[in-house]
Parts: sequence; C-alpha cells; structure tokens
Amino acid sequence: MAATRIQPKRKAAEPPQTQPDPKRVVSKPRQPAKPTTKVKVNTALTDSQDTKDLYLKFRNRYDANPPLNQVRGIWRFINQIKNPDLAKHLQESLVLSLPEYVKLGTRGRPTTQVGGPQRIFVTISVHMTWKRFAEAFDHYAALYLKE
Repeated sequence: MAATRIQPKRKAAEPPQTQPDPKRVVSKPRQPAKPTTKVKVNTALTDSQDTKDLYLKFRNRYDANPPLNQVRGIWRFINQIKNPDLAKHLQESLVLSLPEYVKLGTRGRPTTQVGGPQRIFVTISVHMTWKRFAEAFDHYAALYLKE
C-alpha cells in the first residue's frame, strides 16, 4: 500500500495592505528636470592650456631631478595629454622638427592602450634628450597652442 502525502491547506489570498509599511522608505515624487543652460567651452583652448600646464609640470620635475631614461619621461608626457588628436599632432610635428631623433612608425612598440585608441605613432631614439624635446615643444606651443 502506497502512502499518500497530505498537502497542507493553502490560505486564501489576503487583500493588499492599505497602510504603508513603516520599514519601507517612501521616495518623494520626482520633479521635472529644469532646463539647464550649458556654457559652450572651446575645447581647443582648454586642451591647449591643459597641455601647457602638463608640460610645465613635467619641465619642473625634470629641472628638480633629471631622470636617467629621458625618453621614458617624454613618453609619459605624451601619454598624459588628454586629447588624443593633440598628442598625435605633437608626435607628427616632432618628426618634422627632430627628424634625426623621431621617426614616423612604431617599431616593435605596442600601439594601443588597453581598450583605448591608438596613442603612439612615432619611434623616439634613445639618444633623444628632454632638452631637445623641450626646445621642440616650445616651438610647437608657439605655433599651435595659442590661447
């Protein structure tokens, strides 16, 4: 003889509560968004000023304590420029102003940042110095980073 399992009786559905639960946080109704007036900022001016400020920071750091590997310091500067188009333009201008130290193309160097756009377009010689780069950057800034 098979034993049958007795099912417990189900309660009838209770009506929904009309009073709010005291533990539940009630949020205020949202107000419609107020129209905001956005001030258009010329990104070229802010990018150029940011780049100049970054250059001054790196130049002061170099003056205080010159690094052993100056090319690495130059790459750190270029990679910290916020605008990738400006960084690319700077690299291309370095090819024109310092052709004996900067060549177009990336010889054996990773060309992309992880998940980011390509930021390296040139190869910098190990004989490049910060002083030469600074002179070339000053010339570049005078021509292209105007306020």
